[in-house]
Amino acid sequence: VTDDKGYIYVAGTWMTGPDGMNWILTKLSPTKDTIFNRIINGSLNGDDIFGNMSIDINNNIYLAGSIATDSTHSSVAIIKFNSSGVLQWQFLQTDEEGLNIAKDVLIDSLGAVYFSSEHQEPISNAFVTKLSSSGIEIWNFNISTSGAESIVGIDFFIDGIGLACNVNYEFSSIYIARLDLNGELVYDDLYSSEYSRNAFCNDMLVYNENIYITGSLVSETSNTDVLTINWNS
Repeated sequence: VTDDKGYIYVAGTWMTGPDGMNWILTKLSPTKDTIFNRIINGSLNGDDIFGNMSIDINNNIYLAGSIATDSTHSSVAIIKFNSSGVLQWQFLQTDEEGLNIAKDVLIDSLGAVYFSSEHQEPISNAFVTKLSSSGIEIWNFNISTSGAESIVGIDFFIDGIGLACNVNYEFSSIYIARLDLNGELVYDDLYSSEYSRNAFCNDMLVYNENIYITGSLVSETSNTDVLTINWNS
C-alpha cells in the first residue's frame, strides 16, 4: 500500500522458528529507506497469520488477520497503528471453536472500520463487522447461508457495504449482498450455475453503486469458463 506522500507499507506473515508465525509491518520512505518495522506476536508464540491491510486518510495503518489462542484455536484480530508506527488499539474477536481470521479491512471517511472474517470450524461461516474509530464493535453481520462460506471481499457503496463469498454446498455457488451502514441487509442473491458446474468468485468490487464479480465456472471434468456478473442497485 502507498500513501499520498509516497510512503510504502508492506505487511505479511513471517515464519520465525520458535515463535511460530508472526505478522510483520514495514514502512518505507519514497526512496525505499526503512522508517520502521513492527512485529505482531501473540502471547502464546503460536501461528499468527496476517490477512490484509488498509490505511486511512490520515495514514493510520490497519492490519487484519488472526492471533493464535492455543494450538487449535485463533481469534480474529484488527490492529491499528498511527503513521509513526505507534500502536493505537487492537480488537480481538474470540470464538470458542476453531481457526478464525479477518480477511479484508476497509476504513470510511469518519474512521469507522469494516472487516470481513471467517470462523472456520466446525463449518466455515463468514461475517462482516463494523468497529468505531476507537475499535469498539458496533455490529456484526452473519452471512449465514446453508453451506461452508469463504469470503472473497468487501467494498463500499455510498451508503453501505457490498460483499461476495463462495458457498460450498453440494456444488460451489456465489453469494453477494448489500448492507446498509447499520448492518441491515438491503438485498442479497445466490448465483448457482446450470448443468451442475461449480461457480467460484475470485474478486469483487462496487462501481457506480453496482456489484461486479469475476470468477470461473468449473465442470466435473474440469472444463473452465471465465465468469463475470454485474448486480445493479
